[in-house]
Amino acid sequence: MSTNGKVDINGWPICYEKFGTGAHIMLLIPGAIGTGRTDFNDLLFGENALNMNALTIVAVELPGWGRSRPPIRQIGRNVFKNDAECCVQLMESLGYNKFSVLGWSEGSRVALVLSANYPDSVTDMIVMSLP
Repeated sequence: MSTNGKVDINGWPICYEKFGTGAHIMLLIPGAIGTGRTDFNDLLFGENALNMNALTIVAVELPGWGRSRPPIRQIGRNVFKNDAECCVQLMESLGYNKFSVLGWSEGSRVALVLSANYPDSVTDMIVMSLP
């Protein structure tokens, strides 16, 4: 079971989906044009899914990706810094000041910047990509 939501952050409609009810909070950051369901399906559903009784998972759709558009994604020098700031503001708006981060592909770049720029918020980080 999941819930969908949308938060306005810096003029962007940031959509997210929330799974689980556990005490450990985890932010999932998908790759380019991805969503939580497309990029993390095996972690969210089925026999190999993460323990939703132990975790509360927030899957973000970054500015210009998934349902977080329009407007069109702005690619530039500060895109990952802006995405990281967006993620922190989203999590704070949901009442989560400390959380783990799991980034996939391009979302891994955001996770790295997020962890570096907000060390008081990020408790753990995992980054993944294909070789």
